[in-house]
Amino acid sequence: MDDLSFCVRTSPIWQFIGYFLIGLKVLVPLIIIILGIVDFAKAIASNDKDGTTKSAAGLLRRFIIGVIIFLVPTLVNVVFNLLATQFEGINSVTACSTCLLDPLDDVCDGYVVEAEELMDEQIDESREHLDDIISTGGNDSNSGSSNGGTGSNSNQGTSASGTYRNTKNNQVFNLYYQNDSRWGGTQYSNGDTITEIGCMITAVSVIASAYDSSITPLTVFNSYPQSYPHTSINSLTNNNISCTNSANKSASYITEQLNQGKLAVIQVYGRSSGGSSPFTSSQHYMALLDVSGNQVYVGNGYSDSSYAKTGWFNASDVFTSVQYVAICDIN
Repeated sequence: MDDLSFCVRTSPIWQFIGYFLIGLKVLVPLIIIILGIVDFAKAIASNDKDGTTKSAAGLLRRFIIGVIIFLVPTLVNVVFNLLATQFEGINSVTACSTCLLDPLDDVCDGYVVEAEELMDEQIDESREHLDDIISTGGNDSNSGSSNGGTGSNSNQGTSASGTYRNTKNNQVFNLYYQNDSRWGGTQYSNGDTITEIGCMITAVSVIASAYDSSITPLTVFNSYPQSYPHTSINSLTNNNISCTNSANKSASYITEQLNQGKLAVIQVYGRSSGGSSPFTSSQHYMALLDVSGNQVYVGNGYSDSSYAKTGWFNASDVFTSVQYVAICDIN
């Protein structure tokens, strides 16, 4: 999962500029027409041929200015596309161009919400960081880098509570992060690490920890080091746990299973994969451990501060752009 792009972070600014340009597109033609009528009326009333010529020239100048204003968004979009290679990819400039050219689009609103949530998280983290400094007398114990992690979150390798107890059957789950320094640097056969692509085995280990607390992402990896999405989930089926793929990916079905005390591993898609999940920019697996009303408890194996983390979330956010579901039952 990549950090949010510059354009997503600044999307509220681009949307504001987009609204301003829409206003100009409406006002400029009206102003040109009104001023043109006034100038010609004055010239005709004074019976001045030179005045009529000057009025026509003035109207032409205003028309050219109006055309330029209309072309500004298009010209800016061309510049964005030319500079795209300087960013992480073409998706990096999508938020800029979308909000500038069509600020009323729901897609732009989604970028703005994403940016606002990120800003809120950064403010909360800054407050927590300040509280930590005050409580430790000015010594910042989190100033060093964390092995195996990619984000700046001070909770890398840990979790807010360490465990979660399910309200349906009192099962206790260990809350793991894939970028924990104890296993984050472990490599798959293709060279990628658990930090980079280990969200699926992390979700599996969170669920499996309910019947064996010694299970970690590393133990799951060691059992199935060549396994990729879906395979390891089904391979967990034994006397203690049963996991099966589900063709039904609807929110109502998954919620029903969670209400029955079952668990789920889901894969969601972010923007770069054609989805809109707030938990990732690409593709991501997560464990669903509980449900209460319209709230779902997510065991999210990625601790980067740019995305939604472990905890209770609105079901509408959790079940956005679900691509895969495995339902698990612990005996």
